[in-house]
Amino acid sequence: MLSEEDILRTDKHLDLKTDGSIHYLIMNQADNKFSIPWLNDFNALLDKIEQTKGPGALVTIATGPKIFHTGFDLDLWRTN
Repeated sequence: MLSEEDILRTDKHLDLKTDGSIHYLIMNQADNKFSIPWLNDFNALLDKIEQTKGPGALVTIATGPKIFHTGFDLDLWRTN
């Protein structure tokens, strides 16, 4: 079984850890704003989960001090 420390130990902006049939999707930025690269990475991790067999659970975790997710990165979306 993964410990809380094992689950949260990552240097990636998005990461996936699996412990049996429990999948932990870790969002590891201060605000976790949506951008095209962020959404592509998030969807790729969801695809990995979908490829597993049998029932399972998905736990989403944000490591930021206050914010789980702030939505779209409006400055980036405006310029693209």
